[in-house]
Amino acid sequence: MNEKIIALGDSLTLGYPFNEEKSWVAILREEHGLNILNKGINGDTTEGMLERFESDVVKQRPELVIITGGANDAFNFVPVQDMIYNYREMIRIALDNDIVPIIGITLPVDDEFAERKLKKFRIRIWEYCEEHSLHRIDFYSELLDTKTGLIKEMYDFDGLHPNPEGYRAMAKTAWNVLKRIINSR
Repeated sequence: MNEKIIALGDSLTLGYPFNEEKSWVAILREEHGLNILNKGINGDTTEGMLERFESDVVKQRPELVIITGGANDAFNFVPVQDMIYNYREMIRIALDNDIVPIIGITLPVDDEFAERKLKKFRIRIWEYCEEHSLHRIDFYSELLDTKTGLIKEMYDFDGLHPNPEGYRAMAKTAWNVLKRIINSR
């Protein structure tokens, strides 16, 4: 696959607490031969992602960008409207540069306050994607234990990050969306 893809995000993109080679991004690269770069940074917020969007995404000249973040914003008391603004700006910049934005829906977290904020954020970003016909990778629904509201135990490392099997599930979820997008281009 020749399409260049950037995965922009936080520790869930980077592959924390394991190394980058265990990330869902690396799994896609290895198992499906994708030309995908991991631009995940531990602890990054949507504001940080927006600040580095030009250097980490636009200057790399990809065809596609996967944007996945928000958990650190929720832990840092960032208002949902600011998170949405940052996403909308990244989407706008991507589209202005002929880059297809794909929105990764972030995982549940084991913190009541942060999860309440993330729920609102997920709903708002999902609706925005619907209104603007944007592609989504629904990591959330794939790894969610509907009984507990947390990451499924078989995929959970620490209540926030997946274990290696969780990263594999994220890669599978991303691949199911990416192959449709790539094959339609």
